[in-house]
Amino acid sequence: MCGRFAFATKRETLKRQFKVDNLLDDPPINYNVAPTQQIPIIRKEADTKRLISTAHWGLIPFWAKNRKMAHQTINARAETIREKPSFRHCFRRKRCIIPASGFFEWHTLGELKQPHYISLRDKSLLGLAGLWDTWENDGEIMESCTIVTTTANSFMEPIHERMPVILMDEDHLDWLDASNEDPKHLIKQFPSEKMQSWAVPSKVGNPRNNLPELIEPVA
Repeated sequence: MCGRFAFATKRETLKRQFKVDNLLDDPPINYNVAPTQQIPIIRKEADTKRLISTAHWGLIPFWAKNRKMAHQTINARAETIREKPSFRHCFRRKRCIIPASGFFEWHTLGELKQPHYISLRDKSLLGLAGLWDTWENDGEIMESCTIVTTTANSFMEPIHERMPVILMDEDHLDWLDASNEDPKHLIKQFPSEKMQSWAVPSKVGNPRNNLPELIEPVA
């Protein structure tokens, strides 16, 4: 799964790597992004512009009667994404990219759960595959999203059995293209040799903590 990530970057980096057209200022930094928070998502408009906005982390399908199910939809398993009612219509038409500096995963060692921070060796941002939807009820409108996950690659296997789907930069445009209703070929193992990780402080487990030290290595 993917239940926590970091987002600490500059406007110039987002524009260069993801070709976003509407970012005027540096985005807010969050070293401990957690479910139910508003998170950055990148979408493509009909005129081919890529726009960045925010959405509630925890997908609420357009047909949901209320917002309660959002706690169960922070992730969408790639293996069942085309069949699950919560995700199948979004997979066809409403895909997004969730930019991240890195993500956290907990490695179980006996009774100890050690958090690790996983990022890219070249220090570029991760483009996580996501889905989004718009929910309306009694005048309330909410945009929400989920992160697509898959089985761990050889790098992640010693830490956790699953990981977020990390898109290759050259696949960003195809993933965002709503005219392609079945881009399952883009959900593939990210190259292990491009990844790095290290143990980080346990205080990352508390979403109220938001400090640069949360992504710094500990002994």
